[in-house]
Amino acid sequence: MGANTERKMYESPDPYRYVLERPVVYDPDERWQYNSGATALLGAVLKKSAGEPLRDFAKDALFDPLQIRDFEWMAMKNGDAIAGGGLRLRPRDMAKIGQLVLNGGEWQGRRIVSETWVKESTKPRFEGWNPMRYAYQWWAGTSKSADRTFDWTAAVGLGGQRIFIVPALDLVVVTTAGLYRDESQSYYVRSILEDNVLTAVRDPAP
Repeated sequence: MGANTERKMYESPDPYRYVLERPVVYDPDERWQYNSGATALLGAVLKKSAGEPLRDFAKDALFDPLQIRDFEWMAMKNGDAIAGGGLRLRPRDMAKIGQLVLNGGEWQGRRIVSETWVKESTKPRFEGWNPMRYAYQWWAGTSKSADRTFDWTAAVGLGGQRIFIVPALDLVVVTTAGLYRDESQSYYVRSILEDNVLTAVRDPAP
């Protein structure tokens, strides 16, 4: 969905019907396209399956176990949380989610998410926005630092919000920014990861 149709979805009294009534442009498996409307539908599925609003389910199943207390989640006109965005977390709480994934779904010795689902949901399945690939709501990529390359998984938010998980370095990196209208936002964030963080961690000072 484009920016204009995405806004109309948020403002629609029935956003899910709005999504389902959009014309199908490509046949299944013909082309991958990032689609916030599809994520909104996924949020509706989770709401029905959990038997409670998405915000409450996330709080019960994820935020409370991670001791994430301070968060905001923007809602659509119908009152449902925006599944594809609008979640505001503190950097330290973003890092907790990254650490949970790095630990295969465990947090401080407690199983929060199944290890199988962590592996399945972060496995790249589509060629996304070059050079990134797309998994199940996660992004995947590779960064080079000097003569080494590092695979990473990331949660990607508009404007430069990122949670990078770099398993080879046992590392979680969080960035926040306000580059909402800057098309180079991904470049700036990745340059921080590659030119500063990976270099420092790869070659720690004696």
